[in-house]
Amino acid sequence: MPPRKMNRKRNSLPSILLAAALALAGCSRLPLYSHFEAVADTGWSRTDTLRFTIPTNQAGTYNLRLDLRASSLYPYTQLTLFACRQTSHAPAAAIRDTLVFDITDNDGNIQGSGTSVYQYSTRLSSVHLGKRDTLTITLFHAMARDVLPGIVDLGITMQESD
Repeated sequence: MPPRKMNRKRNSLPSILLAAALALAGCSRLPLYSHFEAVADTGWSRTDTLRFTIPTNQAGTYNLRLDLRASSLYPYTQLTLFACRQTSHAPAAAIRDTLVFDITDNDGNIQGSGTSVYQYSTRLSSVHLGKRDTLTITLFHAMARDVLPGIVDLGITMQESD
């Protein structure tokens, strides 16, 4: 019995799919900076300021994103916090943003993604940095309660702007 001929189209399909997936993955830019700071297990105190110091190696405009991770122990439907940004080339020109995260909707449904720890994200305004600038971002909460339970950590991600 002669050997069977293999169908080249069928065998090349996985290779084509792999090449397409790698090409698509190459189109998305990796973050230049991504870091999370953990919050104390006892809760996030109003006096606990989280600080992110981000050095740059090239001048450009960068997009910033703030990520929050919280558990179901968080007692409110929203979280309000302040984000203060300043650069090493203009430290006196600090920018302060007030950010509000919707933790649950009016019916108590969790708005974040996850199972036991939920992640929420919001975009901060873009920032222009010089070649050797350092960006410092400080975060602190603006809630009436001094210590907030259920906040796990907060993170900053920075990517080159399109």
